[in-house]
Amino acid sequence: MHFYIGTNHAGEQIHVLYDDETIMFFDARGTEITRHPRPPKGTVYIGRNGPTNQPSTKS
Repeated sequence: MHFYIGTNHAGEQIHVLYDDETIMFFDARGTEITRHPRPPKGTVYIGRNGPTNQPSTKS
């Protein structure tokens, strides 16, 4: 699964914590960047406009 975090975090190490309901993203200092509800099974990409079941064409 791929998540769009934002170009302002390009090149940074991002830490991901998740459970059955939520996925959370943190920077190297432990500051929360964002969180999302856990997407449905089969979701392959989470972008600015929400989940999609189609792979992203962005590099």
